[in-house]
Amino acid sequence: MVFLKYNVVNNVRYYFLVEGYRENGKVKQKVVKWIGNADKLLEYLEKKELSIEDIEVEQIQDYGDIIAIHELFLNFHLREGINKLMPKKRQNGIDIGSLTEIMVINALLAQKSKNGIKKWYEETVLPKLLNIAPDQLYSQLFCRALDYFTEENIEILEKQITSELQDRYHLEIKRVFYDITSVYLEGDKCPLAELGYSRDGKLRKKQIVLGLVIVPNKKFPILYKIYKGNTADVATSKEVIDQLYQMYGIQDVVIIVDRGMISDKIRIQFHEMKVRYISALDGDSKEAKDLILSTPRHIMRGLTLRSGRKVFVKRHVGSIKALRKKLGIKHVNRKENQELDDIEFIYLVGKSPEISKTKKNAHYEALAKALKALKALQEELDEKASALKKKGRPIDIDRKLKEILHGVTRYFKCKWEKIGAHVQLSVKFNDKNLRIARKTKGKFVLCASDRSLTNREIVQGYIDKYQIEHVFRFLKTDINVRPFWHRKSNRVIAYFFISYLAYLLKSIIDYKFKKSRLKLSFKDAIEELSKLKIVTISAGDQKFEKLRKISPTQQKIFKSLKVNLSD
Repeated sequence: MVFLKYNVVNNVRYYFLVEGYRENGKVKQKVVKWIGNADKLLEYLEKKELSIEDIEVEQIQDYGDIIAIHELFLNFHLREGINKLMPKKRQNGIDIGSLTEIMVINALLAQKSKNGIKKWYEETVLPKLLNIAPDQLYSQLFCRALDYFTEENIEILEKQITSELQDRYHLEIKRVFYDITSVYLEGDKCPLAELGYSRDGKLRKKQIVLGLVIVPNKKFPILYKIYKGNTADVATSKEVIDQLYQMYGIQDVVIIVDRGMISDKIRIQFHEMKVRYISALDGDSKEAKDLILSTPRHIMRGLTLRSGRKVFVKRHVGSIKALRKKLGIKHVNRKENQELDDIEFIYLVGKSPEISKTKKNAHYEALAKALKALKALQEELDEKASALKKKGRPIDIDRKLKEILHGVTRYFKCKWEKIGAHVQLSVKFNDKNLRIARKTKGKFVLCASDRSLTNREIVQGYIDKYQIEHVFRFLKTDINVRPFWHRKSNRVIAYFFISYLAYLLKSIIDYKFKKSRLKLSFKDAIEELSKLKIVTISAGDQKFEKLRKISPTQQKIFKSLKVNLSD
């Protein structure tokens, strides 16, 4: 029979196989194969070049990606912070902080459902790291853990985390991005779920609205809010600003918001609150059109942005009423919120050659598509001239026209009349609106409340808001927050707090990579670390664990994250 044995040389085990035999009535052993260190032994076993009944690979556990996130979770004292707010709260003998860590790591690395977490968990090194046996876990355990989170203790945790970010990474809350998105769910029992404007394209699905505030460049999140699914974009802005002031006591901060997040009423409220902000005007508003039409390209000045992209802008300072008078435009009072006409702003009228060309081409393509569809409709009406008399459903012409002209209605004057059995369409261009479109398409108007901001700060700040759009994409596609199935409002809020923490750790890893000049994306880093496993080998009554050989890339990642594997 063949046995596995080893010798220890300089604290390293070297393995070899021996076979027993008898010589002159005595039992002796001879070496039948030299193997080498544990790496060589594992290599033989994986390639099945070594087959011994008493030797087997008992377990292979995920290690590299798990230990990276676990160490970061510990390093930021997240488990302790959560348990401090819920000192006596435990589920099946497990503290809420540990259950939260399991859910966060799962969200980042595996995206398993509550029913699938247990199986994933036992295939990782987490049972050893957390000293929690897989048999202690079950699906409802995690749902009940979410019940302990409230808006109040989540706000405390957000403040503690942001304070830690400020201390460690010199985070300055001088500018913030704020935006919202919608996330749909399955079922209709959640009190927060309502039908609303769906950014997921799920028009018949109920949803919630998620608001998020991040700090530019470092992209760290500092606040999130959950609203009912039918909440209008603009209805959230003032509440979030109030909460930012209340939580962090900050006044000297510039809020950068999308144009859909701000209305005339909100602009007045921001003025009264002395909020410094940057936004864009709706290109179809009279305010924007007046400024664009009275600002010819030759008086704009070139501005090169951080990316090397060039834009041309003209700065106007003053109230819209005063500017119209200065530019020789007749002033027409707003129907509502007329006091806005007397408030001074910085207006930047600008044009990006690349975007301008793209938008103009898209505009002309939309017009051509509509014309082609109108021609096809007329041909269809001619072919079915008798459809209005004979049996069968007649063509709903008004509905057809509405579908065809969606997005370009203002550029056409369409009528139809019945002549005997025939229907004749009358199509004309709206020349006035087309002239305005030719002059305004591809141009923009940015609006800022603080006169001390430079043109570059305003343009670059607004363009950089794409960063928060990337965050929403990460939440929806990388950690799959949609759809969700929770019914209780507090569980929904806590569910998105788990996603908030997952993105927080991802943003810290991205920042550490950038700081250490490691040119690696989060996704690629996790994929590389996921190859690093711990293997448990049993040989008779012996059992030992071996960490697979760490690759040079993995070493760089751990060094960047300051994860010490020697412990």
